[in-house]
Amino acid sequence: MSKLIPFGMSFEHALRAGYVGRIENRGYLDWIKALPCDTCGAPPPSDPSHINSWKGMGTKAPDYFSIPQCRECHEQYEQTNGLVEPFMARVALYLLYAIISGVLRP
Repeated sequence: MSKLIPFGMSFEHALRAGYVGRIENRGYLDWIKALPCDTCGAPPPSDPSHINSWKGMGTKAPDYFSIPQCRECHEQYEQTNGLVEPFMARVALYLLYAIISGVLRP
């Protein structure tokens, strides 16, 4: 059970402090895996590459903050600790695509 998040605490800090549990959606990840790599266009299956932010010790960012990447592109993103802003723009497009496609309900 999640604890009440203190006023003014960011989601990232709440996650790290244990106020928020991991946000998972297996169906969304399965859908992401069925898409081609967002970076190089390699055919599926893809890895769901989670954003390198909003994560605590030993946890990943919410599943909704992921894009499809082939293994090579995913490893490169992890090694370079990719930029958050361009990644979030891609995440937003995939979330919109998922809603339009009926994968997610608004």
